Amino acid sequence: MSAYLNINYITRVALLAIVFSFGMTQVYAAWSGPSAVPPGSNISTPINNGTTDQIKSGGLGAEVVSVFGQGSFDGEVIVGNSQAECDADLEGALRHVASSGLELCNGEEWQAI
Repeated sequence: MSAYLNINYITRVALLAIVFSFGMTQVYAAWSGPSAVPPGSNISTPINNGTTDQIKSGGLGAEVVSVFGQGSFDGEVIVGNSQAECDADLEGALRHVASSGLELCNGEEWQAI
């Protein structure tokens, strides 16, 4: 009878060890760190980091934006507000008015261009 209990105990311990070791491999396999630091072959550098030019396909809100390519804004551009007053603060700004088209603020008044 004691040999039967001994085999039963050994079987239980072995089964528990197998289950535990399988569980531990799953825990360690669930996450692995990046293979390289950004942008080395894995992900792009965050938009707020680095000196590399970046392209973002979604929307972006920012206090100041520099556009590289076809649109470069050095002054102010008004879109959707044709009632803005032209003054020294808006000098160089552009706006579009349906009746007169594109206008430029010269610091005193809007002039069609």
